[in-house]
Amino acid sequence: MTQGETYELKRTNFISKSTELFHFLVTEFGFNSPVHQKSEQPNGVVIRDVIEYEKDGFTVQLLNAYHPRDYGFELNITPASIEKKELFAFVLIEDQDVEQSYLEGGASRLRVNFN
Repeated sequence: MTQGETYELKRTNFISKSTELFHFLVTEFGFNSPVHQKSEQPNGVVIRDVIEYEKDGFTVQLLNAYHPRDYGFELNITPASIEKKELFAFVLIEDQDVEQSYLEGGASRLRVNFN
């Protein structure tokens, strides 16, 4: 597998697994369906995927940055009453696997601690 193919597989896995594993936010807690955004360089290379769930001003943001100077995965929470993001979980880019297996732990931790 080429480096480009590995990169695209990593992105695809991030998007599909995030949507699947964090769907409980919609079904159990009434959040809106997720909104996916991406940031691209001028040459078309995607350097960041962001998936956001929102409910009454409360936001759960899953962010994965792929640029070597970025940190990697972040799970941010922004409560409605506070305009400051709280970093709930993170995984450095060099610690990520192609399957994005760390997402399961982040989803489980958020579900257990959600209140």
